[in-house]
Order: sequence, then structure tokens, then C-alpha cells
Amino acid sequence: MDQQLNQPYYLKKLRDEFEARTARRPDYSLRAYANFLEVEAPSLSGVLKGARRLAKSKVAKVADKLNLSPEEKDLFIKSNRSDSEVTKQPSAVVNRYQLDSETHFRIIAEWEHYAILSLVETVDFKPHSKWIAERLGISDLRAKICVENLLVAGLISTQGESIVLTHQGLQTTEDAPSKALQRARKQDLEMALNSIDEISVDLRDLSSCTMTLNTEDLQELKMMIRDFRNRFMTQAEMKKGKEIYKLAVQLFPLTKIGSPNESI
Repeated sequence: MDQQLNQPYYLKKLRDEFEARTARRPDYSLRAYANFLEVEAPSLSGVLKGARRLAKSKVAKVADKLNLSPEEKDLFIKSNRSDSEVTKQPSAVVNRYQLDSETHFRIIAEWEHYAILSLVETVDFKPHSKWIAERLGISDLRAKICVENLLVAGLISTQGESIVLTHQGLQTTEDAPSKALQRARKQDLEMALNSIDEISVDLRDLSSCTMTLNTEDLQELKMMIRDFRNRFMTQAEMKKGKEIYKLAVQLFPLTKIGSPNESI
């Protein structure tokens, strides 16, 4: 497959998703991908080769199938229309580096890696394992191991005695099944639970709300959450910070969906 450096955004997203699926399942076929996207397999083949674009009547639905945020969906649709300036302009969404659950399993699954990547961008960062260990409350050995993992993965590099990021934005798949993401989400919940006893209420905010909703609206609501996360991070990172925070948003059913007794 001809992977062009300046490929339109819609094509990059389609190719990245197909490659991620085939990496998880070597027997995954183009026809299965077409069925998932609800497009004709020959048409999709032409799109992935860069020989044609998605049909205008299909592009919005395909974007929804890919679980894109509202911002990503808008860019996906615009880039499918033409190679206009909007697809060429630098964008925080376009420039995000996609982590693969297989290749980057440990980095996705173990919270210290993301924390170190964020530490690199703090105003007082020091590229020493002892300093990193003290700031994160982990052992010096653990800090060294995580830094080495990030170097091997190409997510950081050394310049003299300094450590620098090689990618300004990282993201993972959202809804695709992943053992790494499952492990990471469990850690998020455990750390949030520990913060109740260990961190002053002045330095944290844990809240929840209970509501009714219809599952057919869930995809749109999840996109709203993702859009909020993106806007929250953009605002928080407008200037270099001193501390590393984690924002964890949880949405899950309290009722037993699909239980045998639901028709009684």
C-alpha cells in the first residue's frame, strides 16, 4: 500500500485503523473492514490505495464508525472533499502519534510512562532518574526502567544531558478491545480511589452524577466526553506546568443491560 507522507487526513485515519486491526488479527480482511464501515469492499480498496475518495453519502457515517471526536470528524469530512488548506495546516489532532496496543503495551498499560512524558514538559524538569523518582514517588530503578522503555519506543530522545519528546501528542485507540488499555483503566481507578485518602481535597476534584440515557445515544455522548477532554487539555497546557495531573472520566451503566430478566 502506497503510504504517502502528505496523505489526506481521512486516508490516514482509514489506513491507521485498518493496520491496527490487522496487527491484532493477522487474518483480518479488507472485506471485514468494509463490512464494519458499511461500504463496498471494492470501493474501500480504491480509497485505501489513494485512487478514489469516500462517497459523500458515506463519509459522515464512516467517521462515526471510526469513533472520531467532533473535531476529528469535521477534519475527516473536510479532507475527503479536497486537498485544501485545512488538511495541510498543523493540527493538534493530525499531529498526534498513535500508540499501538501491541508495540507499546507496557507504555500504555503502566502509568509511569505517561507521567514521565508529561514531566519532561514541566518548567523545572531535570533529566535524572533520581529526580523523576522523587517527583513521582517511585523507586530510582523503576524510573530508569521506564525512561529506557520510552527511549527504545522512540517516544523520547537524548540531546546531550537533556531528554526531549520526539512527539508532541500521543493517543491510543478509544473503543478497540485492548489488554493494555484495560490494565491502564484499572490503574486509573485505583489511583483515583487512593487519592481520596492521600490527597487534600483542595488539590483534587472527584465527582459523579447519575442519570438516565438511551444506549442509542451513547456514541454521541461519548464523543462529547472526548471533545471535552481535548478542550480541557488544550486549556491546561497553554503554559508549562509544575505538577502532573491525571483527568479520568468514567461513564458506565448501573443497570444490567441485556440481562435475562429485563423483559419481565
